[in-house]
Amino acid sequence: MSKVSSAIYGELQGPSSFRAQDKLFRARDIAALAFPITHKNVVFRLYDFTEEALDATNLWTVNKSASATASFAKSAGDNGRVSANTSATISQIVTMLQTADWHAAQNCGMEVRYQVDAVTNLHLEMGFVDVTTATNVLCVSGIDTPAVTNGTANAALVAMDTGQTTLKTLAAISATAGTVAKAALGTLAPTAATYQTLRVQCVGSTLLAVVEDANGVEQARSAILAGVGTAALLPWIAFSNLTAAAKNPIIDYVALWQDRA
Repeated sequence: MSKVSSAIYGELQGPSSFRAQDKLFRARDIAALAFPITHKNVVFRLYDFTEEALDATNLWTVNKSASATASFAKSAGDNGRVSANTSATISQIVTMLQTADWHAAQNCGMEVRYQVDAVTNLHLEMGFVDVTTATNVLCVSGIDTPAVTNGTANAALVAMDTGQTTLKTLAAISATAGTVAKAALGTLAPTAATYQTLRVQCVGSTLLAVVEDANGVEQARSAILAGVGTAALLPWIAFSNLTAAAKNPIIDYVALWQDRA
């Protein structure tokens, strides 16, 4: 049977979905469905947030700006989910992150299903970064002219900043040693109060990003970006309100994977 590595899994259309089951006519398609349970060869973690509380000590570190209302925490809703509130104070930030156990060289990937109640005047970041000097500060400081900050030098992200002059929609962002590249994801942006799935897939030192709608149908995928770097990477999720109106992001699930070293 064909083997499916972390890189191949993340490049598929709708991995681990009924949509993928409908295409079971090749050995590789069957292998892809088995990918999450092949623990001898891959690391795969699914966080569905069905526990009683978000374990911020052992699973995720959560943080927020001083004036933000609430960090990410378990909230009521279908499927298990976590949510946060930036408050109506301008430029407040809410974040989730883990430790740096992931590597582009091992084809790490990350998928997040999320929604935000209002998507105007919004900044978001999801994917991998190597370092955050502070855990309540954004890592992407520019998209029109791509740039990273907060101590980050290596990154594989999807980001959006509606305050940019030109590229106000979703974009893939790669960085290595502070050299940053971008690739637009069509002209896609999230729809208010509607789930969307973002996926980043490192293939060695390159990055592919994918956007799916609420039903898991692929809407766009980025051009392949070079230059993710070799540093260990940590999973990173951040939202910020760009005006004095609160943003309430909800995370339905986060999936993480890579080839086992």
